[in-house]
Amino acid sequence: FFLRRRPPPSSTLARSRAGSEVYKRQLRRAVIKVESNFNSGAVSSKGAIGLMQLMPLTAAALHVLDPFDPKDNIYAGAALLRRLLNRFDGDLSLALAAYHVGETRVRQTLGTPALPATQLYVERVLSHYHRFRAESHQTAAHSRTRESGGEAFLASPRGRE
Repeated sequence: FFLRRRPPPSSTLARSRAGSEVYKRQLRRAVIKVESNFNSGAVSSKGAIGLMQLMPLTAAALHVLDPFDPKDNIYAGAALLRRLLNRFDGDLSLALAAYHVGETRVRQTLGTPALPATQLYVERVLSHYHRFRAESHQTAAHSRTRESGGEAFLASPRGRE
């Protein structure tokens, strides 16, 4: 006799996936904040272009026709981040370092390169990422309370006093 676990309700799966999408969106926002400060026309002194500061060869490899187009730039930058996260087994710091200085340099040093600019870059992206995630949680919690007509407040012990 085998017990079969019930699959989670689709609403739970949807929330789980939506939560994961929120984190991905916040990571993209953090990278964009540090890379271009949300300026789609940004061009670095090294030639990186657009919101996520794609190098021209990287943009071409990712089939981006117009790296200044925000949608294409973000799509390609997100694909690159996803690939780097996979290559570095989900290690966000290593993936961000590789996004900044290149995968080869990170692999050669077997970790985040001891370059002050790269270390600062990783710290700044992670700082913004954590802040954006916290803001997202606060907004979602506030929204749920408003949607429930304040039921969360009323259900709390203080709300009944």
